[in-house]
Amino acid sequence: MAEMKSQRFLCVDLELNTQNTFLTVGEGKNGRLTMVEDGEKFVFEEGARVAHTRNTRVWSGHRINVSRDLFGNYRVNLRHLELSSKTDAAKVGREILNELKNAKEELGL
Repeated sequence: MAEMKSQRFLCVDLELNTQNTFLTVGEGKNGRLTMVEDGEKFVFEEGARVAHTRNTRVWSGHRINVSRDLFGNYRVNLRHLELSSKTDAAKVGREILNELKNAKEELGL
């Protein structure tokens, strides 16, 4: 890991330009800090917020869905399953197992 360098500026003006909210105690913001006058005035511009994107579904079954996350990893999600006295756990388990096998095969895993 690279060594961190530290600089201290005392009695400076800081202009903070944020998207929609003011800075609160303990909150961090992503953006760009620019020195606009030699060691005396700084301007911080908050960066654009990254829109949350849903995981892309790559396989769907009766019991499970498979999607890919932002890092390309496969994620298995169990579809809604209602548990009652009529639920045959062994049958549901076999169906989930078969769908996992089918998904792996179709996705080339």
